[in-house]
Amino acid sequence: MQMTLQELVLEQRTGMEQVSTFAGLDVLIAAHGAGVTNIIFMLPNSALYELFPQQWKFACYRRLAGNVGVLYAKDMAEGEVGPQCRKSFRSQACQYAGIRDRDFTMKEEVVVQRVKSVIELVFKEKYHVSA
Repeated sequence: MQMTLQELVLEQRTGMEQVSTFAGLDVLIAAHGAGVTNIIFMLPNSALYELFPQQWKFACYRRLAGNVGVLYAKDMAEGEVGPQCRKSFRSQACQYAGIRDRDFTMKEEVVVQRVKSVIELVFKEKYHVSA
């Protein structure tokens, strides 16, 4: 088994480069964001592992993954939300500046374990072999 880790800034890639890159992925590990829509170019039984900021509840890419046959896993960061959430968690300021648009940190052991399980699932479902 050979693994390659790539860090991509999608805005620095042409559309064709993005399509080619995503078509060649077995596992995408990504923070929740618009670039995740590129999973539509991934082959069936590839996987998306989505990282959520703390308290983020919108799972639109889970539904998209299901629609295009991409396996899905997620984990949520722990920590404090921003001061914008003091008045109401439902306010637009809280949802964006207080939660979505903040830096967040994932627990290393959680990510490592989840990545291992996602890789095993891809090997089983996509390649029909045990990892």
